[in-house]
Amino acid sequence: MTIDIGPGAINRANTWAYGKTTLVVDNPANATGTIDTIEIWSTGASDIANCVVGTFYFVSGTDYKCRDSEAIGTVVKGSKQTFSGLSIDVETSDLLGNYYTWGDMEWDFSGAGGAYWYTGEAIDPADQATYTLYSDDTMSIYGTGTEAGGGWTTIAKVNSVTEAALGKFIGVDKASIAKISGVAV
Repeated sequence: MTIDIGPGAINRANTWAYGKTTLVVDNPANATGTIDTIEIWSTGASDIANCVVGTFYFVSGTDYKCRDSEAIGTVVKGSKQTFSGLSIDVETSDLLGNYYTWGDMEWDFSGAGGAYWYTGEAIDPADQATYTLYSDDTMSIYGTGTEAGGGWTTIAKVNSVTEAALGKFIGVDKASIAKISGVAV
């Protein structure tokens, strides 16, 4: 199954400024696996600089912790930009978020499920912060990826560990393995 997360990278009515870690409520992750593609829409005013995207999970109250993140750098202004070849861990119900040091993101202040923000950078894996909720807001960000444990059809166990419980084999992510000892998985 394809994982999707985030409300969509579209041209929106407003903008949101830099210097905040922001998480969007709309469209939490539909499965567990890896996000490999991110889409972001920067406004026409300026490029987004030093952008980092990540996945976040609920801790308590309005506290969220970053599960995983990856720097994507500059997001060119004025249209949807796509970044592929990423590897961001995600679990079902995680929220998608980002942080950047300069520029403006396309944003809506009404009609959405909400967005959490924290003034400052809290997007390194295991960073935890207390966020403020803007209940109708959203931003232009979207991610897709591959569900973990797509299911091997010919090998059920490796070293007595079931395929379903196996995350990595000899340091390689299970989703990237096509054969083991010459046998297709």
